[in-house]
Amino acid sequence: MSKLTESLTVDATQATLPALRQDASTAVLDNPAHHIEHEVRRRLMAHPRLKIDSLVVRRIDQGICLQGTVDSIEATRDICSLVSSVDGVKRVMNRLLVASKH
Repeated sequence: MSKLTESLTVDATQATLPALRQDASTAVLDNPAHHIEHEVRRRLMAHPRLKIDSLVVRRIDQGICLQGTVDSIEATRDICSLVSSVDGVKRVMNRLLVASKH
């Protein structure tokens, strides 16, 4: 393959990558289920008093399932209340574990 052909092939490939990335991110935001998961995760991670390790947020029928580890039982109540306030969440399945303090 000549240097010119290699250069054109690389340039064409690089030119399509941003378009693919943009389409993938748009697809996630266009899907209401993914949007709800994203919004729940964003709110939980942005909250200054909540400490959650290994957070998993999954969309379930009419709600959200939460998995991870928190530092107190009070935190689970705050988290469920916060998640319930997200548009589209009617039910919160709380599978959060409270880490023991040594």
